[in-house]
Amino acid sequence: MIPDEYENLYARLNKSGHAHMPPDMLDGYLCAVIISPDAISPHKWIPTVFFEEQIPEFSSLEELQSVTDALLNAYNTMVTLVAERKFGMVIADGPAKTYRESLLRWCEGFHSGYDLDPINWDNGFSVQQLTAFGYILQLTVYSLELRAGQKTAIPSFVRTKKQIVDIAHEINDFVENTYALRLEQYKEKGGQGTRPGSATNRKPRWGRNQPCPCGSGKKFKKCCGKIE
Repeated sequence: MIPDEYENLYARLNKSGHAHMPPDMLDGYLCAVIISPDAISPHKWIPTVFFEEQIPEFSSLEELQSVTDALLNAYNTMVTLVAERKFGMVIADGPAKTYRESLLRWCEGFHSGYDLDPINWDNGFSVQQLTAFGYILQLTVYSLELRAGQKTAIPSFVRTKKQIVDIAHEINDFVENTYALRLEQYKEKGGQGTRPGSATNRKPRWGRNQPCPCGSGKKFKKCCGKIE
């Protein structure tokens, strides 16, 4: 399932000309951001969508705002789907090989989100959650080995289409159950600070006199937003 917000987002991402995560990878990435033990701000997670440490240069302030708004809309839609237990991974359908490759990209994306704040991730996990989390980590390692050109055997638990579908269902449940766990943990802490996985109503606003999101330290109007 690809939410409408993804189609709008990718129209803007593709127009920007910047390298960015494909839909299945972004889906996994946003899942990890949403169910992270602690809230992760958009300023921290948005650059990784472009495989960067800082937000890349855009042709105009308007284009930058358009892309970040679309990213936040996609994020908020996923929060709603996960919270209402209507989440379904964005995975390319097809034969086992196609499905598996898409699942691997999803897991890589998830791991990128996990890397943003890897502390205390498995705190409070049930046996089922630990198992699903382990699948994600194992598939990420396998995917990275393939990218490095290593001849690695396909993990035994994702060799057939049925196995891959079953693993995807387990991961779906893991995402929804972990989101519920984070809410409980947040309440147990007294509800201090920003609630993990909360919808973002205050979207980043890039003014011409604000620091440039590329990280140069200059004002936007004197850096990426400079008019030649």
